[in-house]
Amino acid sequence: MYFYILIFFIGITFLQFFSQLPNLFWVLLLLTVMFICSLFFKYLKIIFVFLLGFTWCLSCAHRILEWSLPKSLEGRYITVIGYIASLPQIEEHWEKFTFATDYIDNKPQKAKIQLSWYGDYPKIGIGDKWQLLVKLKRPHGSMNPGGFDYERYLFQNEIRATGYVKSSSLNHCLSSHWYNYPIGRFRQYLERGIYQVLHNRQLQGVIAALVVGSRNGISADEWQVFRNTGTSHLVAISGLHIGLISGFIFLFINFIWRRIPYLTLRVSAPLAAAIGALIGALIYSAIAGFSVPTQRALVMITVFTSVLIFKRNIRPWSALLIALLIVLIINPLSTLSAGFWLSFAAVAVLIYTFSGRLGVTGIWWKWGRAQLVVMFGLMPLCLLLFRQFSLVSFIANVVAIPIVGFIVVPLSLVGCLIWIISSRFGTWVLLFAEKVMSLLWLYLKWLSAQHWVVWHHALVNNWILVTTTIAVLLLLAPKGISIRWLGIIWFLPLIFYKPMGPKDGEVWFTLLDVGQGLASVVRTEHHVLIYDTGPKYNDNFDTGRVVVVPFLHNFDINDVDMMVISHGDNDHIGGAASVLSMLNVKQIMTSVPERFPNNRAGHCWAGKSWQWDGVTFSFLSPKLNSDLKGNDASCVLKVTDGVNSVLLTGDIEALTEHILIKNNHQNLKSTILVAPHHGSNSSSTISFINIVKPEYVLFPVGYSNRFSFPSNEVTIRYKIIHAIQFDTVNSGAITFMFNNKDKVSLPSEYKKLFTHYWNSS
Repeated sequence: MYFYILIFFIGITFLQFFSQLPNLFWVLLLLTVMFICSLFFKYLKIIFVFLLGFTWCLSCAHRILEWSLPKSLEGRYITVIGYIASLPQIEEHWEKFTFATDYIDNKPQKAKIQLSWYGDYPKIGIGDKWQLLVKLKRPHGSMNPGGFDYERYLFQNEIRATGYVKSSSLNHCLSSHWYNYPIGRFRQYLERGIYQVLHNRQLQGVIAALVVGSRNGISADEWQVFRNTGTSHLVAISGLHIGLISGFIFLFINFIWRRIPYLTLRVSAPLAAAIGALIGALIYSAIAGFSVPTQRALVMITVFTSVLIFKRNIRPWSALLIALLIVLIINPLSTLSAGFWLSFAAVAVLIYTFSGRLGVTGIWWKWGRAQLVVMFGLMPLCLLLFRQFSLVSFIANVVAIPIVGFIVVPLSLVGCLIWIISSRFGTWVLLFAEKVMSLLWLYLKWLSAQHWVVWHHALVNNWILVTTTIAVLLLLAPKGISIRWLGIIWFLPLIFYKPMGPKDGEVWFTLLDVGQGLASVVRTEHHVLIYDTGPKYNDNFDTGRVVVVPFLHNFDINDVDMMVISHGDNDHIGGAASVLSMLNVKQIMTSVPERFPNNRAGHCWAGKSWQWDGVTFSFLSPKLNSDLKGNDASCVLKVTDGVNSVLLTGDIEALTEHILIKNNHQNLKSTILVAPHHGSNSSSTISFINIVKPEYVLFPVGYSNRFSFPSNEVTIRYKIIHAIQFDTVNSGAITFMFNNKDKVSLPSEYKKLFTHYWNSS
C-alpha cells in the first residue's frame, strides 16, 4: 500500500512539469483502459496508480482554469457582485482583498478575483456582499530567473483575475450578515482587536500572524530578517504551532483527567487527551483560516493522534505516508507549494535520522540535535527552492522555537480569548506577548545583520542537487551505517561548483521583466552593472527586492561594480534602495545624484567611458552641466565588445534623440536597442531609428499597461527597418549573450523556456 502512495504522489507531481494541460477526456479514457488491464496484469497496477494521481491533479487544475476573464472585459470598467472572501490587507492609502463573485458584468459567474481599493476606501468586512465597479485583467506576473512566480501563486489560490475598484456611486454594500463566513468574521474581529491593542507596536503584524494566520502586517524588512535567519516558518501557522498547541492541550487534559477517578473509569486519560488535542488543533486551524499549510498540519496531527485514539501500532514512516495521501487527496496542487516539500521533508529527515537512536538521553540534547538535523537535512531543498541557505538557522531556531511556541503563541491565544471577555486584562496579556517577541526580535535582527549570515548558491545543476542529497543522506544516516564519512566527499561538488558566466570579451545582457518599468543587468567576465531597478509599488514591494536581487543571487552574485539609474521616475529608480541594502554596490552613476544621500552617487555625463574585461562602456548623454531635465536627462549608455553592442536609453524623448544625432551620431549604431521610453510615440523618431539601425529592439512594458506601450506607430517604424522586436510581456526576461567573434543570435526568452500550464491561462 505504502509503495502505491509514493507512486500516486509521483503521478501528481509529474503534471507540474507540463507547459500545457493535456485533454482531460483522453487522460480519463487512458485511465479507464489501464484500470481494466491492471485487473488482468498485476504489474500494470503501478501505471494505473500513477495515472490515477496524474488524473486527479489534472481534473483539479482544469476546474480552476475552466473560466478565464474574457478578453473583451479586460481594461473595461464593469460591475461585479459578490462577497469579501479574505481578510483585507490594509495599508495607509489602499487595501487589497479577495472577492468571490456571483455576477460579473451582469452575468452569473462564480470566480475568485483579487481587488485593490485605493484612496478613500470604506471599512469592509469579510463576508459582506458588495456591488463594485472594477477594472480587471487576467492573471499576469513577471517571469525572471530566480524570481517569484506570481501567476503560480494566483493559480494556487484559485484567483482568476486581478484589478482595482474605481470610486463610484455604484459601489455599495448589499448585505452584511454574521452567517456569511462566520469563521472569517471571527478571525477579522480578533485581528482588529490585536491591531487595536498593539497599535503602533513594531511586531503587531507578527502577533496577528501567529493568532489568525494573517501575515499582511509583516513588513518587507521583517520578512528579510526571518528569511536571513531561517525562521520564516515561525510566522506561518503550520505543524510546529498546531503541534505545540495540541501538545499543551494533551498534557493539560492528561494531567487533570488522571486525577478524577470518575472520568478515568469511563475513558482513559490518554484517549481523552488525544481527542482534546485533536479538537484544539481543529479550533486553532479554524482561527488560522484553514490555510493550505494549516490544513496540511491538521492532517498530519490527525493521523498521529488517531494512532493514540484507536490504539493502533503504526510505524512513523507509515503514518507520514498516510498523511501525505490525505493531503494529496484534499488538495493535489499542494505540490506547488514550497511549504509542502519543506514540512514533509522535515518530518522525513527526523524519522530517517533518529531511527534506532531514540534511546539518547537528555531532552535538551534531543531538541538541539533535532534542530541541527532539520537545518542540515533541508539544505538541498532550500538551495533548490530559494537559492539560499541560512547559516544561522540552527542558532536562531534553537532559541526562537521554544520562545515562540511555548510563550508567545500561548500567551497571544490566551490574551485574545481573555480580551473577548475583558479587554483590560486581555490587553495586558497581549502586550506581554508582544514584549517577549520584541526581545527575541533583537536577537534575530542581530543575527540577520551579520554579513555572512546567508549563503547564496545557484543550485541549478541537477547533478549537484543529486550529489548534495546523497551527502545529506549519508551524513544523517541512522545508527548502523558505517560509511557516513563518505558524505563529506559527496559535498565537494556543491562547495566547488560555480555557475557559468561570460568569458573575457563576452557580454551577457538581460532585460528583466519588471512590468511597466525598466531594469537590466550587464555582465562581463569579472564585472556586473545594473541599469535601472524598476518600480516601487509600496513600502513592502519593489522590483529591486523581488526581481533584481533574486536574479543576481541566482548566479551567485552579491557584488555589483556599478549601478546606473537613468533618471528619477519611480519605474526606473523605485527598486534602488532595496538593491543598495541587499547587495554590495561599489559605485552609482545617475542623472539625479541628489536622490542618493551622503554624496554617494556620481553624475553620468557624455564622454565618460571605461573598459571591463575587454568590453567598453560609454555614456552618450547627457552632456556635463546639461539643462536637460526629466525623461530627456536620462543616462544613455552604450556597451560594446567592438563589434556588437547594446544601447540603453532610459526614457529619452525626441529632443534628446535629436541632440544625440547631432552630437554623437557616429556612436549610435547598435546591434540591440532598448526602446526609448518603453516604446512611447514621443520617442523612437524615424531619424533616430535610421541612425541606430538596431537588429533587435526590446520593449520593457507591463501587461495591459495604461499607456498602451509600445505604441503601434513605433512598432511599425521598427518593422520598416526589419528590426526583430521583443517585449517583456510575452518574453519575460530577455537575455543576449554576444562577443566580438560571432554575430548576435536570437535571445533566450525566460517565459517561453520555463512556462507552465498556469502561465498559459
